[in-house]
Amino acid sequence: MLSYPIAVAKQSNIFDRIIVSTDDKEIASIAKEHGAEVVMRPEEMATDEAHESEAYGHVLDVLADENYVPDAFCGIYPTAVFILPEDLQGAAKLLNSEQNPDVVMSVSEFPIHPYKALQKNDAGYLTMVYPKECKQRSQFYPHYVASNGTFYWFRTTSFRENPGYYTDKLVGYELPNERAIDIDTKKDYEWACLNI
Repeated sequence: MLSYPIAVAKQSNIFDRIIVSTDDKEIASIAKEHGAEVVMRPEEMATDEAHESEAYGHVLDVLADENYVPDAFCGIYPTAVFILPEDLQGAAKLLNSEQNPDVVMSVSEFPIHPYKALQKNDAGYLTMVYPKECKQRSQFYPHYVASNGTFYWFRTTSFRENPGYYTDKLVGYELPNERAIDIDTKKDYEWACLNI
């Protein structure tokens, strides 16, 4: 899977460097084989509890030691096997637009609007999470999107000040749902294999 996002990043022709952060020697070897640089991640940043923003910060520290500080960077998930070069290019244009965001997040529309959400009550019956909105006509629902876990653009200075996604100057680059598959489960993987 790792070869796909590396190839897409290369095809976009917008990156000075393509770097894979990992603690795994096999992943490092695959990344190098496909033309990426590798920054080996410390063990404490490679746990199930570690956040990817720690890995981004670590890579920026390594680059700073080389006297290389990018104006912006893009974190692309290794499971983002359906994004296209034009997605990365379009999101980069948003980052450099007059809106001047700190973060551009890849987002997608909900397949079922959140207003339709139901939850079990203590008696085991389903109740509406949004009782008023749930009863409205769906064509009048606001357009909601959510992070789809494929890629994020950051301005380096703002990331260093606030290493997170949800800043006051956040904009979304909307990906169609069929290109926003985040492969987390075996079922996701099997679906991806059938559609690549």
